[in-house]
Parts: sequence; C-alpha cells; structure tokens
Amino acid sequence: MEVFTNNWNSRKYQIGYALSGGFIKGFAHLGVMQALLEHDIKPEIISGVSAGALAGVFYADGNEPHKVLDYFSGHKFQDLTKLVIPKKGLFDLCEFIDFLRTNLKAKNLEEAQTFDPFDGIEVKFDGIAPNGYASIEGKAAQSAAQEFNYILDNTDGLSNGDKVTVTAYLDADDPTAYCIQNYGMVPSELTKIYTVSGLKSYVKSISEISDSSLKEMQSQAEDVYHSDMARSWSEDETLVSLSYLGNYLLTSKKSNEDYWGSNNILYLVYKAQIKDTYSEDGKNYDKVSDIYWYVSYYDLVVDETGVTSVDVTNYDTPGHSVEVELSRNGSYADAWWYYDGYETLDTLYKSAVTAKLESYNHEDNVDEKLANTTESINTEQESKNKSAQESEDGMIFPDSSETEINSEDIKKLSDQDLRYAVNEIYARHGYIFKDESLRTYYEQLTKSLTTPVINMGNIRLLTSYIRQKYGSKTRIILSETGYTSVQRKHNVENLQAERDARGN
Repeated sequence: MEVFTNNWNSRKYQIGYALSGGFIKGFAHLGVMQALLEHDIKPEIISGVSAGALAGVFYADGNEPHKVLDYFSGHKFQDLTKLVIPKKGLFDLCEFIDFLRTNLKAKNLEEAQTFDPFDGIEVKFDGIAPNGYASIEGKAAQSAAQEFNYILDNTDGLSNGDKVTVTAYLDADDPTAYCIQNYGMVPSELTKIYTVSGLKSYVKSISEISDSSLKEMQSQAEDVYHSDMARSWSEDETLVSLSYLGNYLLTSKKSNEDYWGSNNILYLVYKAQIKDTYSEDGKNYDKVSDIYWYVSYYDLVVDETGVTSVDVTNYDTPGHSVEVELSRNGSYADAWWYYDGYETLDTLYKSAVTAKLESYNHEDNVDEKLANTTESINTEQESKNKSAQESEDGMIFPDSSETEINSEDIKKLSDQDLRYAVNEIYARHGYIFKDESLRTYYEQLTKSLTTPVINMGNIRLLTSYIRQKYGSKTRIILSETGYTSVQRKHNVENLQAERDARGN
C-alpha cells in the first residue's frame, strides 16, 4: 500500500518520508516522525508500504504520530486479520478495512487535484537595458489562487536574457495543507522563472543606427537650419549649400549607473556655405564663408529587432557663433554677420567631443575630405536649377497658371526651385519683385508671357507646403512689400488682398 499526499511528478518537494514495512518496525517510524514534528519538520509527501503505509496514512489524515498508537491500543493483529489461503494472499483484511473506515476522517485516498497559481498572472518588463524593471500584472484565474500574493526576486537593473523568479505565497504556515483543507486542491508550483525580453537598449555603436532613423534625424536637422534661416536671415544673406559631413557618437562610460547625464549623444555635422553681400554706391561686395554646424540628439535606443528610435524634438545646436566681416578694402569692416557654429571642423570637434572624453567614449564618422572641399555652389543644386531653366519657357511648372500641380512633384523640388515655383505664377502676370535675384531671374523669362488666368489653388498648395516644411513663420518672398506692377494692376490689388487675408 502506498500513500501520496500530492502529485510528485508535477512538482519538486523539499521534505518527504519513505516508510518501510515490517509490522512493529513499521510502527516504530511513528516515534521518529513525532520527534521531527516537535522540531517543526513536516513532510510534503509520504510514501509507505505495509505497516509504514498505515503509519503514513494516519499521519497524512491529520493525526500527530503519538496519537496514531492510541488507535491500535487494545487491538491485536489477529483482531484485524484472518489467516486464509485465498488467491489474493494469506490474510483476509476485511476487518482491517473496517477499522480504517472507522478511524480515518478521509473516506477516499486519491491523488489530490492541482491548480496553477500563476494562471492569469503576467510579468511585464519595461524600461531600457541595463536599467529595465519588472512588474506583476493581472489576477489569478483559479479560485483556489485568489488568496495568493506574489513577489519578484529582482525588479530592476534588468537586461534581456536575465532571469526573474516569481514566488506565490499565502499567510499560512503550510500553503499546501491550507489549500487542501479549504479548496481540496494543491498548487502545482509555488515558484516560476521568467526570462527578461522585449527591452530596448541604448545605442552603443553607429552601426546600430538604422538608415531610416538616420534619415529622419537628417531631415529634422535640415528643417531646423532652414527654419533658423527664415526667422533671422536678411536679404543680403544667401545659403549657397548645406552639406552633411557625417556624425560623431558619444556613449556614456557610466551606462550601468544612475547619474545625471545622457547615455549617448549623436552629433550630425554639417558644413554651410554662406554668401554675404554688401552694397554701396551701386556696387556689390560679397564674401563666401564656410560655417561648421551640428544638431545633437540624445539617448538613442535600439529594440531587439534592430529598429532604432530617438526623440527628434529633443535636440541641441551650437551655443557658439562665428562672426563674418566684409570689407571693401581690407582695412576695416563695412558689415558684420553672425552665425551659429564654428569656423573650422577642428574647433567643432573639440567642443562636441574632446571636451566630453572624461565621461564618454566616442566613435567618429565624419568625412574630413568633404569638409575641406570648397564649392562655389552645390553640384546637385546647380544641376536642378539648370534642368529647371531648360524646361519649357524656363519655368519650374510651365502651365501652373492653368493646371493643378501634383503635390508629389512639389516635394521633389530643391529649396531654390521651390522659391522660384511659388513666385513664377505671379511673375507671369508682370509683377516686379523687390528681391534683386528674383527680379533679374524673371525679367529674362516673362517678356513674352501673357496668361490671363491665375490659379490660386496652386499658389496656396505651394505656400502651404513651404510653411509645413520650414515652419509656420517662414518668410515667403511674396510677403515682402515694395514690389509693383507694370501691367494688370487689378490683379496685383486682388492678390494683395488675398495675402492680407491670410496674414502673410
């Protein structure tokens, strides 16, 4: 006869009793079991044969070992058995069975049903490695588990692949006995191990930055630069080219600690060629300067699939400025301009990288050869302008006064072509612009043009796209005062009214 108090195939036990037979020797186990009990040592599983099974079943039935002897006092072995020679054995145990039925509270000896206390319980991992954290969510699905509480052995400082153990516990000395008594079931396990997954981590190498994320940051950086141009530049300042040179990545040496600072910093480095013009006595004097500029982004992260992400609204630009002086004869300056940035790539590097080497490691990915190349005009820009000027009648959109422009075609335009496109609709009707470069450009194109229709839809589309890309406060050349008309005066007045109505 064997007695089991739990399904030992489905869980591990810390303490178990194996009780042998031998009649009197089998009952001798009771003395040992009593001594262990008095030292608060209790079995989680009992197995026994013959007399050991009898001792075990009475103990499992809730009796202290010394009490079991009371059941057998006054009984002889012959009182509970009969000597027979049946096929099943030498002894007839009917009286013994009656004796057990009389004295045992449990009427059936069967394997206890189990329940999973973790069913419905979810361990959630959040944060960024190596400082991820774990929390428990959900509610136990089994009614027998409703009284359980749960605790994590490790809640923070986590990375993907780490192990977290969850323990289910009750306010009871023996959770298993409590569940049997109150629910007639036992928990299948009281601990469960979870593997940390799904955490993002801080970018440690430029190679971890996806092309899509880099392009998004570049687009944002260039929008920032053009927005600053629209806000603060004057008519005598012209951007010749804005060239992306590459990037610097700084990674914190203290990434495993909590401290004030960024885990990484990415610098996108640009070279701007700027032309400054000064006019006096009908003569123009100009100077082209190279300004080195950056946009820096913070705390770039990468997920388990390799996708990088960054908050592009959290950025910095240089706090340093460059003074540009223009002189007619070299003896003293006649005009001054100031630009955010640095005169050389080396000074930018010292400010952005060298000054932070105590706290950061660095990785450099800037093309210094490109930085040292001086171009009078951006080659790609020049090609686009040439292509536009060689189109029918020299206009960007030759029929934009009559035909709706496709918005996708607008997005493909360069900054210069976009400037021409938004003004050429007006230029066809004889408007003379205050801006000298526009006036000169259109005087050569509009001499033979006579178009009776103005497509205001195209004008609104172009204007809306410019403000969406460069900011709502972007100054459009049409908003300038001072241009006049040599013909179609009524159209000028109508357009002026439209402009005022929009607040341009």
